Amino acid sequence: MPGPGVNPFRRVKAPVIVAVVGVGVGVGFAAGWGTGRLGSSQPQPAPPPASNSVPAKVGPAAPAERTTRPEAETLLRGLALETALRTALAEPDDELRRERLRSLATQTDLEAYADALGKADRILAPNDRQIYRLRLLELLTVRDPVAAVAAARATPEVGLRNWALGTVLQAWARHDAPALLRWHAAQSDSDRRAQLGQMGTALGLYSPSAGLEFYRGLKLPNEQRAFAQELFGAWSQRDPVGAFQAGSPVLLAAGLGPQVGELLTRWAQHDLPAARAALKQLGAPDKHWDVFQSFFNGLAGQQPAAAAELLSTVSGQNRRRGLLDQLIETWAEQDPTAARRWAESLPEPALRQTALAALINQVSSRDPAAAAALLPAAGLGPENSWVYRNLAARLGERDPKAALRLLESIPAPTLRREVMQGLMDGWAAADPKAAAAYATQLPAGPTREAALGSLVDGWAAHDLRAAVEFTRNLESKREQNALLGTLMWELGSQNPELGKEVILGAPAGPGRSALLGNFASAWAREDLASARSWIESLPEGPLRREALGALPNIWAEQDPEAAANYSLGLGDRQLQQQFAQSAVQQWLQSNPDAALNWAKALPAGASREAAMQTIAEFHAPDDPRLATELALQISDRELQQSSLLGVVSNWSNNDPKAAAEWVAQFPAGNLRDDAATAVINAWAQHDPGAAGLWLKDQPAGPGRDTATESYVNYVREEEPAAAGAWINSISDPERRTAALQEHVGWWWENDSKAAQAWLNSLDVSAEVKADWRRAAEERAGANADAPVPSPAP
Repeated sequence: MPGPGVNPFRRVKAPVIVAVVGVGVGVGFAAGWGTGRLGSSQPQPAPPPASNSVPAKVGPAAPAERTTRPEAETLLRGLALETALRTALAEPDDELRRERLRSLATQTDLEAYADALGKADRILAPNDRQIYRLRLLELLTVRDPVAAVAAARATPEVGLRNWALGTVLQAWARHDAPALLRWHAAQSDSDRRAQLGQMGTALGLYSPSAGLEFYRGLKLPNEQRAFAQELFGAWSQRDPVGAFQAGSPVLLAAGLGPQVGELLTRWAQHDLPAARAALKQLGAPDKHWDVFQSFFNGLAGQQPAAAAELLSTVSGQNRRRGLLDQLIETWAEQDPTAARRWAESLPEPALRQTALAALINQVSSRDPAAAAALLPAAGLGPENSWVYRNLAARLGERDPKAALRLLESIPAPTLRREVMQGLMDGWAAADPKAAAAYATQLPAGPTREAALGSLVDGWAAHDLRAAVEFTRNLESKREQNALLGTLMWELGSQNPELGKEVILGAPAGPGRSALLGNFASAWAREDLASARSWIESLPEGPLRREALGALPNIWAEQDPEAAANYSLGLGDRQLQQQFAQSAVQQWLQSNPDAALNWAKALPAGASREAAMQTIAEFHAPDDPRLATELALQISDRELQQSSLLGVVSNWSNNDPKAAAEWVAQFPAGNLRDDAATAVINAWAQHDPGAAGLWLKDQPAGPGRDTATESYVNYVREEEPAAAGAWINSISDPERRTAALQEHVGWWWENDSKAAQAWLNSLDVSAEVKADWRRAAEERAGANADAPVPSPAP
């Protein structure tokens, strides 16, 4: 069933009857069409009755009213109606059949509307039933709106029920809006809330002034928003200027800026300059960006050239690019040649490239050959290589020869690889054997590797076994292993039996280990029990150990406690440690206390040490003192120090002062020196002044010298002279001299005059100063002449 406001039965020519038009939840009454939302190209509805017309009375129509109908002498009911419905249903022409059904509704005796609706439900197909039922309800509304509401609510189909009620409310609003409002006020709270949108549509179409009055009486913001959206949207179908003038303050106050943009879009269909002037009166685009964006998007669908002109008024590259995407999406479909001329006229190179790339990509989705013709002679920049790949893929699927011509036209090796990959993406989907024959004739090198990789990926998506067989038959073992490594992930998740065959047939060595790791990991993610069962069935040896090595992380993610306990039965110490550490890392996320108790119960050894280190690092950010206690329980000296340094680094990020006070209690030695450096590295990033005060109070020695060297890297960007003073405080003469020379070189690159002045002030010999100056000049010159690295392919 079509959604409200969208009528699939729009006629080319309306029958000669009064048309009452539906918007939103409404439908096409007599003419069989509904007016859509803003931006619709549907016909405009007939004007509402003149303000001095007498509203129709609520209740049964007077006899005189009935005799004015041209069908009065041939009213249909009972068997005659049933026969007429069946006759209309037999009409093969859809438009003619629907016109007859509307005419039958006009001739139906409204005294027997319930029987007529029942016959329609029984005889007509759903779409035909909709045409007849809605027209009948519209006519009934003029005679007895309350009965029409009841009949609409009794509509069997839920979707059509909403349409039917909308039809009745709109017809009622057209003939007697005050009576409709009185009826609505008498409904239950839940019914009134449910009908707000339909009421907004009905009043917006036929009594906007009454709709405004009704809006002012609503108290709840959500009710106001629901009603206002439909009221002004429907109003704009008849009077976009009035709807905007009355609606923009209301909608903006309610936070409904996009709806204001829709009102302007409707206005622009009739008077674009006036709509743009009204938009400008709201202020700069930044002030009401949601309004501007909504209007721009609507305008792009109707008048893309006008939207392109509007785009020039927007500042900010990110916003312009966002709008450009929407513009190109619609313009590329309507007139790609005009869109290209506009894109090429853009003054900013980056935006011009973005527009051309978006245009070519849009066109290539439906006509890749036409898209290829749109490529600029100078080509697109490397940042848009994805466009070439997408284009080559679409050409490769439809016309591989055209894709090869595109490939041959591109000299740049990196871009050629992109195009080759795209060609194989598409060609592998259409004819993988032909693509394989071409790829295997390529000379060895990066382009061949790219071609084979894309070919196998695309082939595997359609025929995994064939892709595996092709790969296994390649002459180059290096190419085999590289491609099989990717395929093993697919085999593990889709075809484990074939994967086992490949693994068991591969020779032992690093190549098989890589294949096995990928295969076992993918299989375990899909079916851990089956993967584990197969691995455990393998004979003891390298193959079994390598396969088990793929399980720790995956098993720990699914059941950390089971993975932890499994580690206890492993004889291989390295595997045992891997399982224990992975299990504890995952277990800490769900139950850290249980993980800690399990680790404490482990016997002394590598597994216990690794588990305690992992737990200590986990607690370091939130409870560094507990983390320290746990780290001190590690017996291995080197591992203990590594763990303690990890705790210090984490602690320093959150509370560097407390971490520094704790480090100050360490006994002199490498651990204290390394810990002090870790504190400085974290502290200086957030508060270099406080870090410097702490460092100043540390006793002279290697630890302080190391921390000072780290500290200098943070402060010299802002205060290079102060950084130089810190370097002079380094106690080790050799380290101080090396640091001074490095600082001269760094400073010379950034400000040679200041660096020269500082160098002159140093207490070193003239010969040393001359050497340092020469080295600094060479360093600055080398960096200035260094080529800018190209983007990675």
